[in-house]
Amino acid sequence: PLIAFVWAIVVQKLFNFLFLKYFLNEKIFSNPLKINLKVNIQYIQPLIKQRLPLLCSAASITIFSKIDQVMLGNLLSVESVGIYAVVIKLFQPWVFIPTIFLQSLYPILVRSYNHSLKDFHQKSKKAFCILFYASIPIILITINFSDLIVVKLFSKQFLQSSPILRVHIINLTFLFWLNFTTRYEIISGIARYTMYKTIITGILNIFLNYYFIQKYGVIGASYATLVSFICVG
Repeated sequence: PLIAFVWAIVVQKLFNFLFLKYFLNEKIFSNPLKINLKVNIQYIQPLIKQRLPLLCSAASITIFSKIDQVMLGNLLSVESVGIYAVVIKLFQPWVFIPTIFLQSLYPILVRSYNHSLKDFHQKSKKAFCILFYASIPIILITINFSDLIVVKLFSKQFLQSSPILRVHIINLTFLFWLNFTTRYEIISGIARYTMYKTIITGILNIFLNYYFIQKYGVIGASYATLVSFICVG
């Protein structure tokens, strides 16, 4: 059954490719579109060199975001994973705030960096202040109304997630900071520092999860994430 979904995606992408090629040939270009599949190593090598830190960072973040649930399942129980999953579901929607904000601001920051470093630093400072102050009301509302949020969006059965949510939501400020510094370092040409930070954070988080989960239970996973962000951020 699972392989059927994979084949469906492959067929869909192939159909899209053929349709696009036909559309470009017949509707836009008078001459047939020639697609060169030859790989230019000289062109790819600098791109790989530039993007490798970002690829490593993305891989580290993916592991970092999932490892706590894996360790909860191994160290505690499947039930604990369910309790923690509720916290993650309530936390994840806020992750899009810095992503959307910084994506729209990115061209402005790039132009500022190319024009004036002083202007770039000023705009960067303002951008971070906006993200920081945006995170504060979200954190305060979540901490004060966590019980109501969990019950309304899920049920009383998951009320155990409430105290964990109160701890985990504090990570929001550090997550906003991580998103901001990633864009900042990419523009400044020092993306390798982002790679170092995310890898160190991921490794530290694994050790902290192992210790805190065994000592504090499910909430230990949130403690581990918070301490990891504080240490590296």
